[in-house]
This record gives sequence, C-alpha cells and structure tokens, in this order.
Amino acid sequence: MYKVIKSRTKKINGGGIILTLIESKRVLIFTGIFAIGMLIGAGAVKANSATLVVKLLTIFNNYREVRMQQPMAINFCNSFINAFSYLVIIYCAGLCAVGTPVIYAVPLIRGLGLGLINGYLYNAYLIKGVGYSMLILFPGIVFYVIVMIMACNEGTLMSKEMLLMIMNKKLEGENSFKFYSVRFLLFCIITAIGALVETFFFSVFSGFFDF
Repeated sequence: MYKVIKSRTKKINGGGIILTLIESKRVLIFTGIFAIGMLIGAGAVKANSATLVVKLLTIFNNYREVRMQQPMAINFCNSFINAFSYLVIIYCAGLCAVGTPVIYAVPLIRGLGLGLINGYLYNAYLIKGVGYSMLILFPGIVFYVIVMIMACNEGTLMSKEMLLMIMNKKLEGENSFKFYSVRFLLFCIITAIGALVETFFFSVFSGFFDF
C-alpha cells in the first residue's frame, strides 16, 4: 500500500521547471472551470427568473434567518463543514486511479452553486444584493476557492500517480502518502480560517441588510 500511494517530489532542475509550468496551466484550467460554473449558475437565474428566483428566495430567507438566530460557533461549524465536504471529495478522488473526472467536476459544481446564489441576489435586490455578496459571502469564498483549486491540483497529481502505479510505470520521488495528507491538512486549516472570516463578516454586516 505504501508503494501504491507514493506522491510526487518536486526537484529544482529542468524537469521541475516544466512540472511547475504544467501545474500552473492546470491551476488556470481549474479556475476557468469554476468561472464557467458561476456563469452557468448566474445565467440560469436570469433565464428562469420568474420561477427559479421565487424558489431561491424561500431558501435564502430561511437560511439567513436561521444563521442570524444561531450562535457564532454554530455558524462557524456549518460554514467549515460545507467547505470541508468538498475537500473530502477531492481527497478521496485523488486516491483513486480514475478519480480525475470527479476532481474536475468539483469546481464546476462549486461555481454553479455560487453562481446561483450571486445571480439570485443581483436579480432580486440589485445593488443591495451585490453589497451583500461583497461584504458577507466573498470574504470567505476567496479562501474556499483558492484552497479548492490547490486541492484539485494535488488530487489530480495523486490520481495520476495511482494510475501509473497500477500500470506498473516507474515513478520518481521518495515522498509517501503522509505528505499528500499533510497538504490536505493544511488546506483544512486554511478552510477553517476562511470559515472564521465568513462568520465574522456575517455577524458584523448581516444586520445592515433587510431583505
């Protein structure tokens, strides 16, 4: 099992530079997929404004009222668990030789959900909705999205390692599965910071918005 879950090792040489360029390209691809998901979500709200906005209105108002009544600790836990669930999916997919398609689907789904929310806020409340997104949603989302893209990159590389091992290909590197897990542990810590930021901004600014 130890041999199957070897992780990549970056070296400071010509191959390492090429690997860095490849990873930069992959990060841009994940970012683009996320952006496409947001555009699709926002477009869906605009195209079905008569029906979809009404449904989102009920969901958003119920969610907002519940959050305003809950203690900050509960809001933090809910925010963290929501973002953490995406990391779990990526982490597990990275340990699968055919997990790459799942990893690529994660930023699309994440972007779709955020696109629906922000599209609804703009269509329903215009400038007030944009202000809500900027002051309450985006501060935490910035952390979540950056971590998600970094995790997708790591998960894709790990999945490739697993596939090569199954195909009996020779791999370079001496790092083990624990380094892959440590990276995701760091992602979890950053996600927790993002949840703290999101909770803080919600507690400070949510009272300024009367929807």
